[in-house]
Amino acid sequence: MDLYERFKTAANETQQKNPVISSRAFILSSKIQPFLRFNSEKLTLYSSLSGLEDMGFIGGGFYSDNGVIMVTPPLFEEDSTVDVRLRATGVRILQILGITEVYAFGIGESLQKDDNGELMFWAKDHINLSAVNPLVGANIDEFGVRFPDMSSVYDDDLTSIGKTESEKSGFKVENGIWAAFDSERKRLDEFSEELIKNSVQYFCDELISESIAAAHGKLKLSLSLLVNPSEDAAEKLIRLLRQLIPESN
Repeated sequence: MDLYERFKTAANETQQKNPVISSRAFILSSKIQPFLRFNSEKLTLYSSLSGLEDMGFIGGGFYSDNGVIMVTPPLFEEDSTVDVRLRATGVRILQILGITEVYAFGIGESLQKDDNGELMFWAKDHINLSAVNPLVGANIDEFGVRFPDMSSVYDDDLTSIGKTESEKSGFKVENGIWAAFDSERKRLDEFSEELIKNSVQYFCDELISESIAAAHGKLKLSLSLLVNPSEDAAEKLIRLLRQLIPESN
């Protein structure tokens, strides 16, 4: 069974168990989940799905309820040599399920030491300083072309909605370019001064695989990073998420 067939088998099983009817989905980074009071016991693990059970997953999955699906990044052993294309598993399942719009939420950190307080940062572009690229290897043509257009990864309309709803939920809002990095923090430190000169203020060690895969699959994506969360960040974040679920509006 090739990788596309594995993803397809897993997506079909997902749809049979908890039918997804909304065209909008959500990606929740590992670090944002506690703020959303995410019940991990309700998570369907990628490793439990037919076609993916022997692919090396040690964590990550999805939660589907009332026709809306929320996926989390897949987790592997740190020294794992799994197929890098599996790092986009959540997005690939969303594609097969017919999802067209995606909101991704993560935790951001400031490149500068000064604390500007809590804010919700919305991405208009990114700089990838990580070694992660889920498109490395043989292209899966069913998902997208070999060399996708990466000039406009984040959708303006979805982001505009997200910014408006963030303000209504009580967040200060910023938007701009974020930097992605992995465990090689040294590389981020090496380029931090140059990044700041180019108006990059925040970084995140998650969600870059999902961003690249979404662009590859031509999904409309909007990505936000919660920075310096306050004591009432959870309440505001839950309020925001509810407003972004189409059925709740």
